[in-house]
Amino acid sequence: MKAKPIHRYLVFLLCLSLAGCGGESSEETPANTAMGQDSQNLGIDAEPAEEATAPEVGDVVCDGADVYMVGNGGVTVFIETCEGGLLCVEEAEGCACVPDCDGRVCGDDGCGGSCGVCEGDLLCTVEGECSDEC
Repeated sequence: MKAKPIHRYLVFLLCLSLAGCGGESSEETPANTAMGQDSQNLGIDAEPAEEATAPEVGDVVCDGADVYMVGNGGVTVFIETCEGGLLCVEEAEGCACVPDCDGRVCGDDGCGGSCGVCEGDLLCTVEGECSDEC
C-alpha cells in the first residue's frame, strides 16, 4: 500500500495561509481604536517641512566662522574666517555681526544696535535688565 503524499497538502495549506496575509491591511491597531484614535490623525496638526534648497554656484555657505563659496560642480571653496567677533551669515553673504539680546531687555546688542530701552525712571544695568538702582 502506497502512502498518501501528505506533505503536498501541508505545503498547499501553508501557501494559502501566507497568501491570505498579504492582502490589504488596516493601519488600525487595537490600541488606537480603543483610544478613539485612527492611525491617520492622532490629533497632531503636522505642517509640511520646508524643503531645503541646494546651494547654487556663487552662494555663500557657512561653517561656524568659516566662509565658503559654492563653485562649479557643487564644490565649496574656502574664502575666509571671520574675525573680531563676527560670524559667517549666509544671508549677508559673508562675515557679519550677529546681534545678541538673549536674556537682555535693554542695552547694546553687541552690533551697535539696541536690545530695548527702559521705561520711565528705570536704568539699564550692564546685565541688560531695567532697574531703579544705580
